[in-house]
Amino acid sequence: VTFYFHMYGATIQTLNVQACAGSVCTTVWTRTGQQHASHTAPWTFATASLPVFTTKVRFSAVHSGSNLGDIAIDTIVVIRGGL
Repeated sequence: VTFYFHMYGATIQTLNVQACAGSVCTTVWTRTGQQHASHTAPWTFATASLPVFTTKVRFSAVHSGSNLGDIAIDTIVVIRGGL
């Protein structure tokens, strides 16, 4: 799976990508903390390898409970058979 992400702000915690097969999910990619210097900084391209039997891809974001940060994802592409 490929995607772009942006993580800016004082209260950013974690962005995870999980690959799920049935009800079992495994984290295959993670970033923690502020990753961009400003809200206008260019988005970052990311790639995560998915196990063969993946049936669902799940993105999750964690924050500290304040509104002083944003995590965003865009242009998600899943390619069968890898890149």
